[in-house]
Amino acid sequence: MKQKAKKLTAIMLAVTAILTSLSLVFLGGGDLSVFVRAQAADAESVLTFKKDNDRLYVTDCDTSASGVLTIPETYNGETVYGIESGAFDGCTEITEIVIPAGVCGIGFDEDDNGYYSGYFSDCTSLQTITVDKNNSHYSSVDGVLFEGPKLLKYPPCKADKSYTIPSCISCICQYAFEGSNFLEEVAIPSSLEVIYELVFQNCKALKKFTVEDGGKLSIVEHPFDGFIFDGCDSLEEIKFSPNTCLCYFSEKSIYFANLKSLKNITLPAIFPYERKISDRAFAGLQNLENVEFLTIDGCSAVTSIGDSAFADCPKLKSVILPDSITKMGEGTFWGCSSLENVNIPSGLEEIPDYTFCESGITQIEIPEGVKKIGIDAFAGCTMLKSITFPDSVTEIGTFAFCECTKINGLNISKNVEKIDDFAFAATVSSEYINVDPENKNYSSVDGVLFNKEMTELINYPAKKAGDEYIVPDTVTRVDTFSFVGCDNLRSITFPESVVLIDCEAVESCALLNDVYILNRECEIADYDSTIDSGAVIHGYTGSGAEEYAKKYDRTFVALDAHVHTPVEMPAVVPTCTVSGLTQGQKCSDCGEILVEQKTVPAVGHTEVTDAAVAASCTSPGKTEGKHCSVCSEVLIAQKTVDAFGHRDSDGDGKCDVCGAALHPEKCRHICHSENKAAKFFWKIICFFDKLFKTNRFCSCGISHW
Repeated sequence: MKQKAKKLTAIMLAVTAILTSLSLVFLGGGDLSVFVRAQAADAESVLTFKKDNDRLYVTDCDTSASGVLTIPETYNGETVYGIESGAFDGCTEITEIVIPAGVCGIGFDEDDNGYYSGYFSDCTSLQTITVDKNNSHYSSVDGVLFEGPKLLKYPPCKADKSYTIPSCISCICQYAFEGSNFLEEVAIPSSLEVIYELVFQNCKALKKFTVEDGGKLSIVEHPFDGFIFDGCDSLEEIKFSPNTCLCYFSEKSIYFANLKSLKNITLPAIFPYERKISDRAFAGLQNLENVEFLTIDGCSAVTSIGDSAFADCPKLKSVILPDSITKMGEGTFWGCSSLENVNIPSGLEEIPDYTFCESGITQIEIPEGVKKIGIDAFAGCTMLKSITFPDSVTEIGTFAFCECTKINGLNISKNVEKIDDFAFAATVSSEYINVDPENKNYSSVDGVLFNKEMTELINYPAKKAGDEYIVPDTVTRVDTFSFVGCDNLRSITFPESVVLIDCEAVESCALLNDVYILNRECEIADYDSTIDSGAVIHGYTGSGAEEYAKKYDRTFVALDAHVHTPVEMPAVVPTCTVSGLTQGQKCSDCGEILVEQKTVPAVGHTEVTDAAVAASCTSPGKTEGKHCSVCSEVLIAQKTVDAFGHRDSDGDGKCDVCGAALHPEKCRHICHSENKAAKFFWKIICFFDKLFKTNRFCSCGISHW
């Protein structure tokens, strides 16, 4: 009963849809196509079909569809003929699509030119596409969809990390690998003939793309559709074959600057249309390390490189440019701080402005044929050690070698006609600049660069030996940055012939102490940095030199002032109690103090203790004292302690302290009398002596109380 109810409901809905469609046609609201919404079980319940010109197409799928989706062989008794573009938009849960034998058209266009747009584009969980083996138009191998020799679709969620295009395939259609989640490496056989645009769009895991040598592959790009590798954020290596043809229908002949992970790229020899590497083609790639240009029989078709093509690639180490290149844009390798190996093509006539500015090159050979070196062409190349100019060079631009801090010397060839201002400014390791004697525009004397007539001093090498330099008296002008970073110089003399010292002419000379300006009327550019702030300026009273010194707080010494005759004022050595003086200097003529003597404090006493001496019975003693060991001054005087005399309290004739014999028989004093009255009287005397603590000495040396 339930089965009959479901069948009846489906029939009623189908009839309603047909009647609605017919009513739209008759009312002018539709065409002759018939739209029906499948209501049957399984795939038919989520698919929408369209009948057009007697052929039935799948036009839509419910986005709730998931797992394996099998497209029915027939619907309502009619064979399913095709699948329209976008039929599976938003179906993110389908893991497998099974295509029946009767399907003959999938997202096709009538011109059959390989532009299959949008089918399966949103099926992000799709792991495999299976085609009935009896289908005469399409096939599948290992879950990949083919149409004869064309690869149509690689499932986005196919788990394999690498894939090699079968050798029988000649074409990869548009969007074929779009959004592949796991694919890291794709190998292209020599049999492949064409790849259309956006083939690898948003392949986030793709790391390596390799084209096998041999064959002739064309990669078609269009400015309105996009780049073959758009969104391939993990792509590290691209290797084209020599015969790969990059067919761009825009001014951007070749452009890879969106590939932020790219490390290595090998470019083909074939460049159609403009035969150019476009402006900023690789600019800003932070991981790019190596670029190789392939050749066919030693030749490449690329003839030009656009502005900033490799600019700001900080890890770029090596680029070998083919000799077919005759033109390079401005700033080609600007900011490539790790660049070690690069050549200048032999067909190049100009090294443009900023070409190698702030790059890491250590040496470079400019080939014969190059005529001009542009503005800032090598500026800031702090690792560049040497460079040689061929005879073909006629012009060196402003700041061309500015701040090339390791160049130890420069040789200017005979045909150089123009060296712009500041071309060699701050080449702080240079020891010499030598000019070919046959040069008609420039000259050098002892390694210093001048114009031919030596009226203009252009550059004094920063590391030139010697601590003093006297500018030749032919010079009338000293150029900007003439003396920059000249750390050996202590003195510079500008003779009377010099009428102009230009801005920043003498700057950052660490040891420079004296600058002599002998022309009273010499014009000094009105900048604080024209003359190094550490230098004393010597000039005449009322001169431009004095005016400059006062304005910019420089020490000024007048050359026409009284000349002092210095004499030494000897130093005075300090003593323990009296301060001294340092050595000074004064003028013997006018008495002016030239070097002031400074007070040296007294050094103070060095105390030594004088030990106390104990008194004895017969010898006096001394108390402890102190004196200075340097000047011998008594600091604490010693005092005399009287001898305390012998004592014989028991009358045995010997001293109680030292035991000396006292010989009382020789003493006639009362203390030795045998008379009883005298002894009694003596005892009374001793009593009072002891009472009042009075020592009484006998001539015999005995001390009695």
